[in-house]
Amino acid sequence: YSFETDIPGWDNPGCFHSVDLWFFFESLAKCWRPFIGHHYDLARQMCDYWANFIKTGDPNGMGSDEKELPRWDTFSIANPVCMTFGDTARAEVRPASSLYEVLLDARYGESE
Repeated sequence: YSFETDIPGWDNPGCFHSVDLWFFFESLAKCWRPFIGHHYDLARQMCDYWANFIKTGDPNGMGSDEKELPRWDTFSIANPVCMTFGDTARAEVRPASSLYEVLLDARYGESE
């Protein structure tokens, strides 16, 4: 996945390493940053994906609001769809980079 939401604060930090964990674990209220409504909505949605994955091994399914979450397909070179968490969760086509293909070859011997 790609995490690309705005992170508020006087320091304008942008997205930084591990900031997505505040969202996945819905711990925004314990942080000093001035998060607002859409941040909490995104955190709930990310936590719903996490909970579905823990329960079933598949992040897809219903959210806590009883609505179907946007589909999160498995990424592959043939299907380069990435879940992007920005203002909302959305699937986007992101072609695999040459670095990804090299890493895939190194790990599995061929890139599909």
